[in-house]
Amino acid sequence: SAKADHFIISGDLNIHFETKSRISKQCLDVFKSYGMEKLVNESTHVNGGSLDQIFLFSINKTLNFSACEVEPLNSLGSDHFPIFCSLNAQVSGKYFKNIYVRNISTIDR
Repeated sequence: SAKADHFIISGDLNIHFETKSRISKQCLDVFKSYGMEKLVNESTHVNGGSLDQIFLFSINKTLNFSACEVEPLNSLGSDHFPIFCSLNAQVSGKYFKNIYVRNISTIDR
């Protein structure tokens, strides 16, 4: 079971997710077994192929993406295209806590 309500795995995984290769199928099976959703379905490399990927996990679907777009005109000099996503999150109060600090210099006064 997951120890977080949400997590994202992203980057250049050097796996051609657009193919039906054994390694891409095994990788997708592992991510799916953890309830993760694959977000990128376009080519992310100048020579073709979906090497860069974003996988999303969210309990109760409280972290959602509204858009995931590959920009094929990369002016930064990389052979990989940038990927832009819009994520919407609902964060519960369980991640926040109050910390109270006492001023030590006033203890015996």
